[in-house]
Amino acid sequence: MYPQDVSNGGTDLNRDDQISLDFTEWIDRTLDGTITAEQFAALDNLIATNEEACIYYQEFITTYVGLMDLQGVLPKTFDISRLDELSGSNTESISSGSADYFDPYYFDPDETDEEKKRRIEMYASEQLDAYLREQYKNILLQESRKSGLDLWGATNGIAQTVGAFLRTGSKVVKATAVCLLVVLLCILIFSHLKNTFTPKKIATLNTSLQAKFAGDKSFVPGTRLASRQDPLYLQTGLIEIVFDDGAKVLLEAPAAFYLKSGDSMILHSGQLFATVPGFAKGFTVATPNSRIIDMGTEFGIRVEQDGTSNLHMFKGHAALSSDSGDESERMMLTAGQARHIDISGQISDIPIKEEGFVRHFYSETGFVWRGQKLCLVDIAGMGNGLGTGRENVYLDPVEGYRESYYCNKGGNEYHRLVSNLFIDGLFIPDGNRRQVISSQGHEFADCPQTNGECYTNLGVNPKQRVWATDMRTGIVKFNGQDYGVQSHPCIVMHANLGITFDLYAIRSMCPDIKMIRFVSKIGIADFEENAGCNADFWVLVDGDVRFSRRNITQKNILSDVSVELGSSDRFLTLVTTDGGDVDRMGAYQRSYTCDWCVFVEPALVLETTDDLVGTQAR
Repeated sequence: MYPQDVSNGGTDLNRDDQISLDFTEWIDRTLDGTITAEQFAALDNLIATNEEACIYYQEFITTYVGLMDLQGVLPKTFDISRLDELSGSNTESISSGSADYFDPYYFDPDETDEEKKRRIEMYASEQLDAYLREQYKNILLQESRKSGLDLWGATNGIAQTVGAFLRTGSKVVKATAVCLLVVLLCILIFSHLKNTFTPKKIATLNTSLQAKFAGDKSFVPGTRLASRQDPLYLQTGLIEIVFDDGAKVLLEAPAAFYLKSGDSMILHSGQLFATVPGFAKGFTVATPNSRIIDMGTEFGIRVEQDGTSNLHMFKGHAALSSDSGDESERMMLTAGQARHIDISGQISDIPIKEEGFVRHFYSETGFVWRGQKLCLVDIAGMGNGLGTGRENVYLDPVEGYRESYYCNKGGNEYHRLVSNLFIDGLFIPDGNRRQVISSQGHEFADCPQTNGECYTNLGVNPKQRVWATDMRTGIVKFNGQDYGVQSHPCIVMHANLGITFDLYAIRSMCPDIKMIRFVSKIGIADFEENAGCNADFWVLVDGDVRFSRRNITQKNILSDVSVELGSSDRFLTLVTTDGGDVDRMGAYQRSYTCDWCVFVEPALVLETTDDLVGTQAR
């Protein structure tokens, strides 16, 4: 049995008996820095003079180091300021009963061993709870900061602790301290090397569309991506990567690329579009023959298989550098500029491709946007505005989609079009009565008086000779240019007609893209009829007239229309009216007979918003 007082070191210790409570207490105090001078002297003397105590001490320290390694933390650094006190130069011990110092091992003389053990166990439990809470907070902090191990600071702390032990009198304590230092340094170095050679997570795969990687690699939205020494090969589809430093990159297949750090990557081949906010300035993309350092921009890069590359700047500016022989070319590019870098590193000007890069895509709807306008002709043709609509489509203001363009209907009621999500409804304008122009009850208060009738349906993409009846002998032309074809779409809205588009529904296809204006050209087509024209064009937003052109009496002339749109605007309404002519019966005597009104290339202009980077996966 260990005696209760082992300070004299002369009592024989039996390994089969219970270890003294005081002896284990002193070992624990040496590790947490609370041991008194007298206790330290007694422990040192006992280890130096008693073989059983020495063996137990070494086993205790070895187990302690192993537990620290298992927990992934380091032992508390020794308080060097107390070295002189413990070595004997200051014999005054720390007062156990002082008001500003709590000693968990201070006991009343009358307390039994069982009571002492219970108090120590309670204290240990409290310390463990506090330790676990602290570790949890540290884990959260490390996750938020992505911080690594401070190898130098930890090593320095251990060296100070072990140095204190080396200055004591016991050879065994010194030897054990050296072993402790070696073991802990090995643990630290191993942890550091593990962090060094383990790829660091630097970006997130935000979303994808029909994406497939080479080598059976499978990534789902939300996958964390690490820096790599070997390239990733995107074989098909699109992916969007958000780097930890804030840049967003959209890659189109086929592409080969490397992720290097939280603010850099290498594009070996393929095409990407990068959006870099101001706080992520310095994002860098390297190619086989150039280097682009961003200054807060939107830009696109295409790298061919032969190593040549093209850089297109859409917003902001960036620094471009390349190596050409023994020289290095450097220049700044601003919005609207584009450069070609050949295999030797020579830089030359090229025209910018405004619609050459995918800037946004949505996996849920398959909507892929390359910076183009949304075509309202395509939307009226039951498409999404990007060329998916049908040709030769006719919309009746009462019955909806039909196979012919003749109408001959009257009445000014508003009719919902449930068969097209993006069109709210249609109507025949007649200022003689209250004119409703949306499903939410918006009114066209300034609607002029008309004859209240509609001669033909709204026609989308009419092909050649679709109007070849009577004396109308051709497709829609303005100044010799054909319209109503794929490259120059148009909507023919013979007076009197009105159509209302639902901007909210259209925005739902592309929520991260800002709708900034409606643009079109307007005019009255000339079908070589022997009567004149007189018609009005109107553009309304939520019932307010934003544009009007009254009493157009010349054919074959186009005029520009541009209407600004706000983020809260809901309904866009296009209207044609008959100009208020006297309405007579007979051939070419009706007020709307030759009012072949045309909206040429009507579209919604889109623009990326300022807060795109860092959005969650859609």
